[in-house]
Amino acid sequence: MNKPVEIWIDALDFNEKGGWKEDTQYVHLMGSGYLIAADEPGVPVEDALVQVDIPQKDNYRIWVRDRNWMRQYSPGKFTIRVNNDGNGKVLGEMPSDNWIWEISGDYTLDEGKCTISL
Repeated sequence: MNKPVEIWIDALDFNEKGGWKEDTQYVHLMGSGYLIAADEPGVPVEDALVQVDIPQKDNYRIWVRDRNWMRQYSPGKFTIRVNNDGNGKVLGEMPSDNWIWEISGDYTLDEGKCTISL
């Protein structure tokens, strides 16, 4: 397998927010805002979606910066789907009070439009 190619997508680039909300209270730590499913902890919300232009067919790695807000319960768990295909990797449940980077997975994508959802 080739080394995965990386494309930067900011959380605020998601043009369809679904049930997720933009929050900027940690810009001083992260450099930008983030999305939070904040209606009720532990209750799933509608998906956030973004369309991405894939420059060439290749392997792509998806990294996600997240935080487990309540370590004991992990109410903010979520998954990533690429073109409606998920790999089952659950994010947002690492035992840390800090913002961390997690690998969501590696995906082989064709050139053209791709939809990523939370």
